[in-house]
Amino acid sequence: MIKRKMLCRALCSAGILIYSASALSENLVQIYQKATVEDPTYQAALATHQATHESVAIAKGPLFPQLSLTGSINRVKLNSGVVENGRGYSLTLTQSLVDYAQWQTVDQAEQQAAQADAVLQGAKQTLMLDVATAYFNVLEAKDNLVSAQSQVNSLKNNLDKVEQQHKVGVKPMSDVLDARSSYDQARADLIQKENTVATSWEFLRAITGVRYKTLSPLRTKINFEGPQPNDIHYWETVASNNNLDMKTARFDAEISKTSIDINHAGHYPTLDLELSYSYNRDPSGVISGVAGNNHNAAINLVLNVPIFSGGLITAQTQQAINQYDAAHYSLVKAQRAAVSNARQSFLGMTAQLSSIRAFEAAVKADETSLKTYEASYAVGVATMLDILRVIQNLNSDQQLLAKARYDYILDYLRLKSNAGSLTFDDLEKINSWLISKSKIK
Repeated sequence: MIKRKMLCRALCSAGILIYSASALSENLVQIYQKATVEDPTYQAALATHQATHESVAIAKGPLFPQLSLTGSINRVKLNSGVVENGRGYSLTLTQSLVDYAQWQTVDQAEQQAAQADAVLQGAKQTLMLDVATAYFNVLEAKDNLVSAQSQVNSLKNNLDKVEQQHKVGVKPMSDVLDARSSYDQARADLIQKENTVATSWEFLRAITGVRYKTLSPLRTKINFEGPQPNDIHYWETVASNNNLDMKTARFDAEISKTSIDINHAGHYPTLDLELSYSYNRDPSGVISGVAGNNHNAAINLVLNVPIFSGGLITAQTQQAINQYDAAHYSLVKAQRAAVSNARQSFLGMTAQLSSIRAFEAAVKADETSLKTYEASYAVGVATMLDILRVIQNLNSDQQLLAKARYDYILDYLRLKSNAGSLTFDDLEKINSWLISKSKIK
C-alpha cells in the first residue's frame, strides 16, 4: 500500500513537471541553443572548421621521416630446367633536411587554421543574428496581427452603432458606407497580417527544424539605452580592427602573400637524407647479377637543384602576386564595409531609441484622442471620418512602436556583430527582456 502511494506521488509529480514544461514558452536563448545543433549552415561551418585545421598536420607530414618497406618474390626457371625461388625486401627512410617551399606551406596551413577560427566565430555571430531576427520577426508579426484584430473589432463596433443609428434616422447613410469601407479594408489587412505570421514561423523552423507554437514576448516596459559607449568613433575603430569579415579578408591577404613565397621557392634547391637497407636471395644470380644472399645498406644525401622548368615557376609566382593584389583590395573593401556597417548600426540604434519614445507618446495621444472623438461623435460634434482616422492612426502608431522596439534590439546585435564583439552574453541580455512566464501563440 505504501509503495502504491509512493508510486502515485511520483507519477503525479512527473505529470506536474511535464505539464509545467509544456506550458512554458520558448525563449530566445533556448531557440539559439537548439539552432546550434540543428542549423545546417552552422553545422557545415563546424565541419569546415575541423577540416581546415587538419591541413596543418597535412602540411607538416612531408617534413617528418618517411619510412617505406617493399618486398618481392621471384620464381625463375633456368635453361637446365631447374626452378629457383628468389625473394627480397628493402627498407627506406627519407628525411627532408631543406625544403623552403614545404616550410612555407606549413606557415600557410597555420594561417588557414587561424582564418577558420575567425570564420567559425563569424558563423556563431551570424547564427545569433539569424535566430534573433527570426524570433523578433514572429513577435512583430504577432503584434501587428493583434493590432489589426483590435482595429477590426473597433471598426466593427462602430459599424454596428452607425447602422443602428441610421435605422432610427440619427445618422446618414454616408456614415454607414464610410464605416463599412473602413471595416472591409481592415479585414483585408488582417488576412495579410495572418499570412505574415505564418510565414515568420516558417523562417524560425528553417533554422531549428522545429515547429514552435509559443514564444516568450517582449516586456512592455524596458529601459532602452543608447550604445555603450555612446561614441560613434569608438565603434568605428573597434569595427576596423575586430570585425570578423575584415579579419577573414586579412587572413586571405596573408595566405595569398605566403603563396608568393611558396611558388617562388620552386627556384630553390631541396636536400633530403636517405637511409636504405635491402636484402635479396638470388641463388643463381640471374635476377640481381650476384649469386647468393645479398645485403646492402646505404646512406645518401639527395640534392635537387631546379634549373629550368619552362617558365612554370615564374608564371605561378606572378599569378600568386596578382592574387595577393586582389586579396589586398578585398581587405580594403571589407574594412570600409565594417566601418560603414558599424556606423549604420550605431545610427540606427540611436534613431530607434528616439522613435520608441516618440511612438509611445503618440500611442497615448491617439488613445486619448479616440476617447474624445467618440464622446464628441455621440453628441454630433465629430464625424465618423474623424473617428475612423483616429483609429487608423492608433493602429499605425502601435505597429510603428512595436517595429521600433524590435529594430532597436536587432540594431544593438548588429552593432556588436559589426564590432566583432557579439557574444552569448549579449543574447542573454536580450533574453532577460522577455516575459518568461507568458507566451505568444
